[in-house]
Amino acid sequence: MTRRLVLAAVFLAAVFLAALSPAGRLAAAVRGEIITQSAARKHGLRRAWFTQIEMDRALARIRHLVLYDGILYAQTNRAMVHAIDAETGRTLWAEQVGGPNHPSLTAGVNHDLIAVVNGSVLYVLNRYNGKLLWKCEANGAPGAGAALSEKRAYVPMVDGLVMAYRLEPVLDPLGELGRVDKKGVDKDKKGKVKEQLTPEEKEAAEAERRESLRIQQDWNPPLVCQSFGRAMVQPIVLRQDENEEYVAWPTDRGSLFIGVINRLQEDFFAIRFRLNTEAGIAARPTYRPAD
Repeated sequence: MTRRLVLAAVFLAAVFLAALSPAGRLAAAVRGEIITQSAARKHGLRRAWFTQIEMDRALARIRHLVLYDGILYAQTNRAMVHAIDAETGRTLWAEQVGGPNHPSLTAGVNHDLIAVVNGSVLYVLNRYNGKLLWKCEANGAPGAGAALSEKRAYVPMVDGLVMAYRLEPVLDPLGELGRVDKKGVDKDKKGKVKEQLTPEEKEAAEAERRESLRIQQDWNPPLVCQSFGRAMVQPIVLRQDENEEYVAWPTDRGSLFIGVINRLQEDFFAIRFRLNTEAGIAARPTYRPAD
């Protein structure tokens, strides 16, 4: 399993060492042995870290790797999700998400959540600790993994539909007010409240917020947008603000669709733009925000 999980830094070190080292060390690299820190330093290189996923090597394989905001999420074909600190290689949490005999599609991640489609079920977890927050069964066959905006999970379907599920956080205003009051507040000359929190207190408050994330369990039917062709590639969330949010996805008929939801109305998911190409689109689109 070491061969599959050693990250890019290790592979680069192995390639350069193979080119610079004598035949004996080249043979070791070919056999897949881990390049030691001392061997790397001799050639001016550094191996950051390596880790290994704990799993049944006879049955399990790593299927997807997603890097987001310093955490690497590794998914196996047995429905396991491992969250790994990308700086140290330390495993933060590992959870089985869905049934091991059902396929798990590439995860979608946002600031607080991770969404995994396993079989036909969408699971939404706290991305910091792996706690399950919400799940629902899709009405159809998902064609690719979900994408997450700040407010929704977008799931593309084999028949070209894209389902937008509203993820409403549970807020506790009294609790928020109580936590601030305990730390003490002050007002400036204009009467505006100023928080008197030290950096350590802010860090502790953020850790408490991450641990207490919740999503409302009331069922709200998803908004649906129909595109032409089969949606077999994970969507990507584009621009989003207090008024609108945009999402893009391709289909196997060679069309790229950009849909929009009006956040002020919250009842309509429509196609805003459509770009036609000469062949099916197999790769996920990317996005560069405007200056």
